[in-house]
Amino acid sequence: MLLLWIVGAVVALVNWQRYPRPSLLLLLAMLDFAFFRLLGAAGSMLLVPAMRDSANPQMLATMMTVLGFVSTIGTIVGFGLLIAAVYIGRTPAVESNQYGPYGQLPQK
Repeated sequence: MLLLWIVGAVVALVNWQRYPRPSLLLLLAMLDFAFFRLLGAAGSMLLVPAMRDSANPQMLATMMTVLGFVSTIGTIVGFGLLIAAVYIGRTPAVESNQYGPYGQLPQK
């Protein structure tokens, strides 16, 4: 996944001049995904050893739940940014006629 986020960030930077707003949103989404994935992993790695010696396993469960909730909300925000990057600044499609995208059918 990290490789995908790096590629997405590079694509955003390469297209920055031509599409500044979608590129900004894509870059923010990639950074968001990476940040919250690393936050979840680092949080788990730090919480478990720190709370292992604690006599209250319910506190560890609560902290892990909060960490998971924060990571999930962060990922949802990232997907919102990604969806916004797809649609921001687009011009509406030209309405096609009733015969489809290739024009009128030949007359017999």
